[in-house]
This record gives sequence, C-alpha cells and structure tokens, in this order.
Amino acid sequence: LEALPASAQKVIAKATRSSLETGLDIAIGTIGSSGKGNYSSGRESSVLTDWLHTGATALTGGVGGFFGIAALPIELPVTTGIMLRGIASIADDFGHDLKDPRIRLECLNVFAMGSPSDGDDEMESAYLTTRMAMANVLDKAAAWIGGKSAQEVAAAVANGSAPPLIRFIVQVAARFEIVVTEKAVAQAIPYIGAATGAAINAGFSDHFNTVARYHFGILALEEKYGKERVQLFYESVRSKSEEEE
Repeated sequence: LEALPASAQKVIAKATRSSLETGLDIAIGTIGSSGKGNYSSGRESSVLTDWLHTGATALTGGVGGFFGIAALPIELPVTTGIMLRGIASIADDFGHDLKDPRIRLECLNVFAMGSPSDGDDEMESAYLTTRMAMANVLDKAAAWIGGKSAQEVAAAVANGSAPPLIRFIVQVAARFEIVVTEKAVAQAIPYIGAATGAAINAGFSDHFNTVARYHFGILALEEKYGKERVQLFYESVRSKSEEEE
C-alpha cells in the first residue's frame, strides 16, 4: 500500500468519494420499502438477497479488473451501487422503513464498518465504537435531508451547499477508502486482475451483506427491546467470546 504512487492514491480517493455520492443518489432517489419485513423473517430472507447482488458485483469486478486500476473510477461507483441495493434489501427484510432518511444513510454507513481482511475485526471488536463515532454526523445529515427531494439533495452535494451531508460522506469515505485501496492493489495488474477482481468483489459484497444483516438485525432488536438493553447484551456476549478465545 505504501508503494502506491501518489497518482494512484488520488484515483482511489476520487473513485471512493464518487462511488459514495452515486450510492447516495441511489439511496435517496430509488430505494423503496416493501413494508413486509421483521426481525424474525429478516434472519432468513436476508440471506437469499446475497446471491444476485454478489454475482452482479463479481461481474463488474471482473470487467474492471481486466483493465486494472485505470478502470476503478468507472467500475467502483457501479459496484458500490449494486452493493448498496443489496444492503437496502437486507434493511427492508428486517422491517426498516427505507423512506426514513436515517435508515437510508444507515445503508451507506455499512461501508464504514470494516473490511473482510483477516487483520480487521472491526465488526466484532469495534462495532458499537464505530456507530458512536458516526452517530452525530449521521443524525445531522438525516435531519438535513428531511423534506428535501432527491434532486435537491443531489444539487446541494454537487455545489457544496450541504455541509452536514458532505461531512457524513467524507467520514464514510475515510473508512471505505481503506477497503477500496486493498481491492485496487489486488487487481491493479491488467488482464491478471480480471479473475482477482471478480473474486474480490464477490468477497466484499458477501462481507458487506453480512455486516448489513448484523447491523440492521441489531437495530431491529433495539427498536423492539430498547437500545441500551440490546447494546449491553451485545457487549456481554462479545466479552465472553473474547475470554473463551
């Protein structure tokens, strides 16, 4: 990672930000709720949403990997958009209202919650820490979005007149960029990168779908039993697991 030239790092940073802005457009403008999900059914039905979205991202990764890092600005927004639709479907499976600006931003927030690499156990050891770090900026962004149309939001982001929303995107991007950099390095060599690009995208898509299942499952439990009670139980289970290891 340290050996990456500055030009490649700029490409990755720009592609990451662009992909999240594209994801924001999708989240605000096109995602709708079925209103049929709940916690119990979500645990089963959310698993079924993985296959289609994972297959689609593998395809985009293969095409993008064939051309190496130069294709990242084109491939990543498409891949991120597909993954976001999968994440949103999982949120819907667990009964969350996708018309709620906060839930839509929570879909994007999933990209800030660690990577599938062996050295990153963010979801297990720092899930609640990450949520707390993002909570304030997410709340302000959701409040800013409330009552605005998708066109108004897109225009405000484009001209820089949406500070709360831009701060949220920047913070998610800072975490997601680490994941994107790992992906870019692994598929940086054209032609050879086609196979690795497909495999990496499939792995990343599966990872973020898993994160989404835990995240929106926990949010559903918090709505039912109370946030403090669920988080205390989460911490007790995690601590017990660490002691056993």
